[in-house]
Amino acid sequence: MRKDGHAARLIFVEKAEGRCMSVALASMLCKYVRECLMHRFNAYWQSLLPDLTPTAGYYVDGQRFLRDIDVKRREIGWRISS
Repeated sequence: MRKDGHAARLIFVEKAEGRCMSVALASMLCKYVRECLMHRFNAYWQSLLPDLTPTAGYYVDGQRFLRDIDVKRREIGWRISS
């Protein structure tokens, strides 16, 4: 790819975090940010539904979580689009 006279190369490398420190740090940072955001997301819903079991956000548990918040979600007007 070329833009403004500079060359850029995009490389996909399996398990790159084991071979490149900057990739490993970026991966760790993204995982940390995701955990922080999930904590806030769960805290929001638990403020509305105190007995709600938190979710990690992965597919199977996310489906359970959506069922658990369904009535409250509809009450407050949150829509889910696919």
